[in-house]
Amino acid sequence: MKKKIVIISSIFVLFVISASAFLFAVDKKPFEDLQASEVASASVLLLPPNESIEIDNIDTLVGMLNNIELLSRTIGHKVSGGQSCVFTITKTDGNTQEINVFGSYVIIDGVGYKGAYSPCEELNQYANTLLEE
Repeated sequence: MKKKIVIISSIFVLFVISASAFLFAVDKKPFEDLQASEVASASVLLLPPNESIEIDNIDTLVGMLNNIELLSRTIGHKVSGGQSCVFTITKTDGNTQEINVFGSYVIIDGVGYKGAYSPCEELNQYANTLLEE
C-alpha cells in the first residue's frame, strides 16, 4: 500500500512539472521572422499621455520588434506605474496584433511576459520620439 502511494505521488509530481513547463513555455523571439512587407499599418498609444500616433516607418518598427526577447511568462500582469506603449500592427492578411511594452514587461495579445530590458526600452524610446515629432 505504501509503495502504491509513493508511485501515485511521483506520477502526480511529474504531471504537475510537465504541465507547468508547457504552460510557461515561451517563444523567446516571437517577432523574429516578421517582415516589414507583412505589416499593412501600425500605430502606438502612449499611456500617459493618452496620445495615439500612426507609424509611417514600418521598417524601423519591425526591426525593433524583431529584437524583442521574452524571458518568461507572467501571471496577473498589471501596469503599476510608468509609461505603457501599446503598439498595434495590422498585417497584410488582415490579422491585428497588440504589443504592450512597459518597463521590461511585454503583453502580446493579452498574454504577459518578462522581456529583455534593452529591446523593450528601445521601443519605449522610439514611441516617445514619435510623440515629439
